Amino acid sequence: MISVLQQVLYIGHAPMRLPTRIDHPHLSFSFEVVDARTFDAQRLLASPALEDNILAFLCWHGDMRDVVRTVLERALAHGPEVAKDTAMRLLLLSGLRQAEVLVSEELEEMPISIEINEKNHP
Repeated sequence: MISVLQQVLYIGHAPMRLPTRIDHPHLSFSFEVVDARTFDAQRLLASPALEDNILAFLCWHGDMRDVVRTVLERALAHGPEVAKDTAMRLLLLSGLRQAEVLVSEELEEMPISIEINEKNHP
């Protein structure tokens, strides 16, 4: 018998209140719902992979300013295109953590240029 574990990663701002089962006449399955804020964000931030660093932003449950600054600085080390792409990703994801203002403020301090139209339409 093969055992399959299905997990859903919850990244919303509000406390997690998702069902863990779907039952329909021709479909039935269950899954575990994991709140991203339960992940070890420090470990993700310490990773050399920029993708992990961005995920740390979603998992962080404390003061986010240092996390945003760290992710942007690491992205800058990869060049202007990677920095711009990372900045756009953080802007997009910031709404999930109600951190739009914080991310925008940190971007103002970084040598990353994003047009206003780009901020509104990534």
